[in-house]
This record gives sequence, C-alpha cells and structure tokens, in this order.
Amino acid sequence: MTQPRKTLVVADLMTEVVMAVYPTDTLDAARIEMTFGHVRHLPVIDDEARVIGLVSQSELLSTYWRDGTAPVPVGPVMKKELRLVTADTPIQEAIALMIEHRVGCLPVVDGAGKLIGLLTETDFLRYTYREVAGTDYVTSWERSEIRF
Repeated sequence: MTQPRKTLVVADLMTEVVMAVYPTDTLDAARIEMTFGHVRHLPVIDDEARVIGLVSQSELLSTYWRDGTAPVPVGPVMKKELRLVTADTPIQEAIALMIEHRVGCLPVVDGAGKLIGLLTETDFLRYTYREVAGTDYVTSWERSEIRF
C-alpha cells in the first residue's frame, strides 16, 4: 500500500534568514550583502524585525542605471507591496503566490510579522534536486568557504 505523501509547508523548504537591511541602508550596502551572502533578494526590516519591504538585484541594477553611483537609501526603491507567508503556509499556496504575482521569493514571517526566513525559487530547486538525487546539493561556494 502506498503511503500518503506528507503535505509540505513553507517551513519544509524555506531558508532561515541570516541577512536583512534597513530602509536607511544604502543600495551599495545591500549589494555588498547580496554578494557576500550569494543571494538575490534581501528583506527590508524595521527596528523590531518586521518586514516592511524587499530589495532585489533588479532594483539595484535599475537604480544604478538611473541614478549612477550616488548613495541611494534602500527605502525609496524597495518593493513595498509584498506577498508574505508563514512557516505553516501550505507549499502549494506559496507556489501559487509566486506564479500569480511573478515574484522570485516570499518573506516568511511569524504571527507578529517578524522575519523568520525566505522562500525562494532556489529553495524549490534544492528540494527538487534532493528528491531526484537523494542527497542535498552543495554549491561550489559552500564547499570552498572557510569553516571556523
């Protein structure tokens, strides 16, 4: 007899957030964080870690093309209309949100709206790789990072 498949929720695939920026941080600081963390999206949080926006590589590029290299704060260019999910959101709902709204990531928040993670397209690719290959995929930069 076939076992029923476990219903996946966002917590099963999400990446716990290790980086975020404030609206007063500059786009250059956000670019450095993205480069250092090998990520394409950064949540923008307030002083209480509540998600208030999202900045992505596309915002960085379009702003630099438009404004040159002058210091620009994240706040004016961040996406403010966000789709948020919680850790217990069924994964099919998260997928539908990403497809319907053409977004590459969803901030994951707790009941108070505080940032606890991100769900990205890459999280889905890592999950698919694990299902197909039977092992986790480890990127070249993860293999080469110095561990303390």
